[in-house]
Amino acid sequence: MSLTISISTPYGIVLAADSRQTTTIFAQGIQIPRIGSDSATKIFNVPGRPIGITAAGPAFLPDPSNPHGAQRSIGSIIGDYLSGLETTKTVEEVHNGLVDYLEGVYTKPQVKMMEAQLLSSLPQGTKLGKTEQQEGSNEMIIRFTTPDDKNGEAHAQLMPISIIVTGYDKEAEDKFLGKTFVSHVPGGNTVKRAAA
Repeated sequence: MSLTISISTPYGIVLAADSRQTTTIFAQGIQIPRIGSDSATKIFNVPGRPIGITAAGPAFLPDPSNPHGAQRSIGSIIGDYLSGLETTKTVEEVHNGLVDYLEGVYTKPQVKMMEAQLLSSLPQGTKLGKTEQQEGSNEMIIRFTTPDDKNGEAHAQLMPISIIVTGYDKEAEDKFLGKTFVSHVPGGNTVKRAAA
């Protein structure tokens, strides 16, 4: 569970986060929550820019560089994104890039896994149709057709990653504009705030 807070004023930005990393293990058919750490990295600074990021949601994500399904912490995944970031990016560009990055390393692989699990539970010969994300939600609708030509759909939800990207963009020689973006991946809804 994570709590993240962002406060922006004309004089500066304050980011705060508290998090406990937990995982669920399965033993003899029983789900057992396990505490991994009482302090997870949930606050990030964009190098060379007055931009900060907070993240809440799953503690671990599938490692995009490991085809065997190993997982890495959300902190190291966001660190990968930040390491390749140009210092000229605006707050909005950092936000949009991070949303796209998380969609690629989290949402798309999880949807493929859900489709494979669904297909394995349906009669052999079932064909998957289109998978769609419910607008403004973390709910996925997976359509399928059974061998006897009956159409069906399954509904599944992904745990969203909630991000706050906040910082200042230079608007003129001596004027900076504070901007904050709040998004959920998946979820598609973004809230934007600006302050002088």
